[in-house]
Amino acid sequence: MSTPEPSVERPSVTMDDIKNRWTERVVRPARSGTTQVVTYRGHDACKLMPAEEFEAFRESHPIATTEYKAYDAKRLRAEIVRACEEEGRAALVSAGGRRPVFAFVPLGYPAL
Repeated sequence: MSTPEPSVERPSVTMDDIKNRWTERVVRPARSGTTQVVTYRGHDACKLMPAEEFEAFRESHPIATTEYKAYDAKRLRAEIVRACEEEGRAALVSAGGRRPVFAFVPLGYPAL
């Protein structure tokens, strides 16, 4: 007979947490007419949000996410370009761990 698991309290996630822990990537047009990915807060790239905090954030904020089983730089870049050019959204990327998370956030959203 198993005992019921104790309830786990979800950590609270503030916008400052997002700003400090995530790397922000946006796509801007390059001079050659192509697009390029520009990364901000590079020094914070290693301070990735723990999975529990990301789940809490995802439940309480209007973002759509895609998980990749393996990191694929070309596919990720293509998704960022598509999201920004076609849908007007920026992207937050967690490249750490075995299941990287790619989260779209509407442009102009306070988290950015």
